[in-house]
Amino acid sequence: MASPLRWWLAALSPAAFLGLALIAMAAAGKPLPSVADFGRFSGIPAIGLAGVLLLVTVGALGEETGWRGYALPQLQRRFSPLASSLIIAVLWFGWHLPQFFVIATYRDSSPAQYIGMLLGLACGAVILTWLYNRSGGSILLVAVWHGLYSIASGTQAATGMLAAIVSTLVMIQGALLIILEIQARRHGRPSVLGPREPAQTRLAAGPD
Repeated sequence: MASPLRWWLAALSPAAFLGLALIAMAAAGKPLPSVADFGRFSGIPAIGLAGVLLLVTVGALGEETGWRGYALPQLQRRFSPLASSLIIAVLWFGWHLPQFFVIATYRDSSPAQYIGMLLGLACGAVILTWLYNRSGGSILLVAVWHGLYSIASGTQAATGMLAAIVSTLVMIQGALLIILEIQARRHGRPSVLGPREPAQTRLAAGPD
């Protein structure tokens, strides 16, 4: 069954955040990155926009097959969706550490930016748990989100105001999901991040 349109819109949200960042930069009179800037990861040879799209697509599919396709379901057998997301976030951060020695965008980061990246990955992990679980376990959707976020946050274009806006919007989205998840648990409602309950289960439970 094809994923509903709303989950495709959620998967494309990093592109929307990037668009908002570009609009804000234009309104503030800041110079906009060129299209070519989105086709380069600083610190590695230029491979062009098509090359970057291929790289992040293949990379995201590979990573998400492991992170969300395997690790998340295994962790959720023992832990809550939120706890599972945070465990994956720490592992995900460790996975990305070598980039701080290769990609100049990361290599020039300050200690505070390391912390910011961990927070960003934690929020991203929460978003991807929500997207994976609620879409019925779609690897394609989480890979699309992951790939778009990599382009918006890791390419030569992802500096200064643009990177700050995109990262902030992702953190806000992740924080809202965390707040909703905590509220749902406090009030005994179904998990916001967890898989959608079958209709017959909801009917059997009766009204709130």
